[in-house]
This record gives sequence, C-alpha cells and structure tokens, in this order.
Amino acid sequence: RFTIKGLREKWAWISRRWIYTTDDTGVGDPSLSTPEKGKRFLEDCIDEVAAFLEDFSKIEKTEDLYER
Repeated sequence: RFTIKGLREKWAWISRRWIYTTDDTGVGDPSLSTPEKGKRFLEDCIDEVAAFLEDFSKIEKTEDLYER
C-alpha cells in the first residue's frame, strides 16, 4: 500500500506501461460544461496535484512509498 494519497487513490502514478492504456480517453458530455465548473475543476486538480507533489518530494527511498 502506497504512503502517498494520490498513489493510493490511483489518480496519480509514477510509471505507466503504455501497452495497457485505453484507446478511449474521453468521458462525459461537454455540452454540460460551464466556465464556473471548469474553474472549480481546475482549482480542485491544482490542489490535489500540489498535495501530491509535496508528499512525493518527501520520499527519499523507494521503500518510503509504501506503508510498513
């Protein structure tokens, strides 16, 4: 189990085997979008990525990625 929240929740990852990626990368109906929803989504993403980078920057050894 990863110690970093983003890796545990599987929205962040540290490597990817491209042969396993999906051909379909789009989701949702874009006609339902609004500038306000986009702004909120982007701000939420920025907060999560910032927290992930802060956690990741504290890792000194590969073993530190996992709980003991």
